[in-house]
Amino acid sequence: MLVLAGCIMLLAAGTGAGFYKADKLKAQADYLRDILNMAEKIKIYVASDYMTSEEIFQRLADDESLCGLEFLRCGFSRDITDDLRKSVGSDECEYLLCIKNKLMEYFGSFGKTDMQGQLARTETLRRDAEELWKFHQDRYNKYARLYRVIGFLGGLLAAVVLI
Repeated sequence: MLVLAGCIMLLAAGTGAGFYKADKLKAQADYLRDILNMAEKIKIYVASDYMTSEEIFQRLADDESLCGLEFLRCGFSRDITDDLRKSVGSDECEYLLCIKNKLMEYFGSFGKTDMQGQLARTETLRRDAEELWKFHQDRYNKYARLYRVIGFLGGLLAAVVLI
């Protein structure tokens, strides 16, 4: 009876590990989707030409659809590396840190150009985020099921070895 319980626990642990890895891939794609949505909203706010930079930042911070972007609530003048690491995991986000520099540069000079310059910079940020989002979405679609199956089979193999 104990062997059967141990086998079930090993199978569940392996399956859980596979689902955890797949969820990490999904979190990375979702984070980039939120950055993409943020860039699109900034573009709309800047084009409306009736809001100051502070009002735009406040509106972004209050936006519920951007709740995954923690750096919006803490201000734009600080380093967002920790927020990226918290959102997608410290070992998983090294390739996501390439967007960090673009975000830091973008928000560091936000409001220091005319409207056309700001719209062009926002469009560049949006294109970069979209490119990265498509890459991570494809990666999720390609590997998520594989990670789940490998986790299940790994747990099953460990259970068979236990028997």
